[in-house]
Amino acid sequence: MKRHVLLIDFGATRIKSALLNLDTGSYGLNHVSPGSSAVGQIVPMSFFANALIEHIGCSVQTKISAIIICCEMHGFTWLTDIETPERKYVSWRYSTAEHTSTIEKFNQLNFRDVTGLNPRSGLPAVTLLAESSTKLNKDSADRGVSFLPDEICRQLGHSNNVAHVTLAHSSGLYTRNNEPISGFGLEEFLVPAVSNDDLVELGYVKVANSNIPCFGGYGDLQASVYGASPDYKDWVINLGTGSQVISQVPVRGQEFELRKYFHHQEISCVTHIPAGRTLTVFADFFKEVRQAQTADYFWNMLASVDPLALPTDAPIFDLAVFREARGYKNGGSVQQINEDAFDTHHFFAGLLNSFLGQYLKLLSAEDPKETRRVLLAGNMAKSLPNIRQWFEANWSAPVSLTSGAPDPTFDCMAKFATNLLPQRL
Repeated sequence: MKRHVLLIDFGATRIKSALLNLDTGSYGLNHVSPGSSAVGQIVPMSFFANALIEHIGCSVQTKISAIIICCEMHGFTWLTDIETPERKYVSWRYSTAEHTSTIEKFNQLNFRDVTGLNPRSGLPAVTLLAESSTKLNKDSADRGVSFLPDEICRQLGHSNNVAHVTLAHSSGLYTRNNEPISGFGLEEFLVPAVSNDDLVELGYVKVANSNIPCFGGYGDLQASVYGASPDYKDWVINLGTGSQVISQVPVRGQEFELRKYFHHQEISCVTHIPAGRTLTVFADFFKEVRQAQTADYFWNMLASVDPLALPTDAPIFDLAVFREARGYKNGGSVQQINEDAFDTHHFFAGLLNSFLGQYLKLLSAEDPKETRRVLLAGNMAKSLPNIRQWFEANWSAPVSLTSGAPDPTFDCMAKFATNLLPQRL
């Protein structure tokens, strides 16, 4: 009998799933539904549980033998010893002004040296300490924390209270040795065990009287990099709702964090670079001004910019319009507006140039400097062909697009499932 595995990626913008034939190793897109950003910064856990059931239901003609989960990073759920009607998932998009003092405290205590991460708004460690006495956990007596994959298992079946290292470490709640951090005021929070196994068994979900085992629980950044199969020296630029610059080669720059990767390795990366989330702010503005039903005008205009003929007097944009963004300083801004050069052509040319210039500055600031191939990943790189053209015009090494279909994240999950799951079922 054929064995099929549901591969599901809980992203911020959309939740995507694919069906993998475990015997042949082939897979195809199963279903796409709205992600948590459509709900808000704090999301009822039932949203994710219902989404999983919806995606399973779309494969009703196929018996699902197992589920592999990947999800957005930097989110968490409060665990309580009181049965509450609805647990809340706090996403990476949640932040308040009160987080600033916590970030300053963490910097004074050398948080980066201990965890490899830079403290910022939206990081679970920052949110937990800054909000520990607020309504977010007012019912919590045991003050425990869970992450999205194991919490989905807890909601629909049983959780083994374990997290994959790629997701757990990104919370800032663990040291580089995968131990719970101490000395930062977070010792009282109970956290899941951490596993480096490529196929962590998270627990199971009960659907139609069947217990379906769940595995993985990978962070989406690392999964997308692994699935893209970059060469060791490649720069990987992942362009989506958020964006990241990733290097398997260690990078010394202060902005580059150390993130846990697969096979007991670490990668250097810069995260929270303004990308799709910021551009959507402009897209929605144009949609409102034009009283349009869609934001197609904005995206079409951005796609029409010729990166080989950019005007030198175009506006310069600071795109850090949300608190969690890299370089946030009380909001974004626009500079170099000139009355004789302020039209839609200059506007969109300046926006594209400012958007992509962020990455060029990071790549150029590497120490020691070495020009390496750039591998572009993410839906935005494919939907806007002029992104690649811009890099080819401004970077002296080759520039390539990932070829994984339909998504490198699925390729990552499919690889682990095909190689490791048959002996587990």
